[in-house]
Amino acid sequence: MRLFSSLTSTCSLANSSRSRVVTALTLAAIEDLQSATKATSQEQFDLAAFVDETVDAEQLDQAVEVLAVGTRPLLVYGVPRLLKLALRNGLRNAVDASKEAQTIAKSRTLDTEHPNIPGVVISWGVTDIDCWISVIDSGIGLPNTDTLWFELGTSTKPRHSGFGLAIAKQAMETMDGTIGLEPSSGGGAKFSLTWQRSQ
Repeated sequence: MRLFSSLTSTCSLANSSRSRVVTALTLAAIEDLQSATKATSQEQFDLAAFVDETVDAEQLDQAVEVLAVGTRPLLVYGVPRLLKLALRNGLRNAVDASKEAQTIAKSRTLDTEHPNIPGVVISWGVTDIDCWISVIDSGIGLPNTDTLWFELGTSTKPRHSGFGLAIAKQAMETMDGTIGLEPSSGGGAKFSLTWQRSQ
C-alpha cells in the first residue's frame, strides 16, 4: 500500500506541476499494478506464449517489426500479471523509440524505395539462477545511462507523465526481480527484466 500512496501523492504533484495532465493510460497502469499486486504467488507458465500474447494484446503499430526470439516452449515460474505490466511498458517504449528513429531516418534520406524498417527484438531465456526477458529497439539510443529513468515523473517524451518505468520497476520489485535500461551494443536501447528462477 506504500506504493499506492506514493503514486497517489505523485499524481497530485504531477497534476499541479504538469498543468494537471495525467493520461488515462497512466491511471490505468496504476490500477493494473494495484490489481496485479493482490495475487503475487508464483505460478508456472510458458514464457514464449506469454511474450507472444503480450505483443498481440498491445496491437502495435505495423510500421515497426517486432521479432520474438527464444526457446519455445519455455516453462518458468513467476508472476505473469506483474511481468506483463513491466513488459508492456518496455515494449511500448521500444516501439516508440524505433518509430522516432524511422522518422528521423526518412527525413535524412532520399531513398524511398528501400525504407529502413525499424525493428524491436524481444528475447527470453533462463540461466542457472534467473529467468529473463530483453527488449532491444532500433531507436536513437539513450542520452545517458542514468538511473533516473525509473523515478516517478521522469520522462523524455512530451505529453508523458513519466510513470511507466517507475510502475514497471515496482512490478518487478514486488516479485523480487530487477529491471534495467541501457544502451544496446548495436545502437538503440536494451530494456531487461530478470527474476529468480525457482522450483
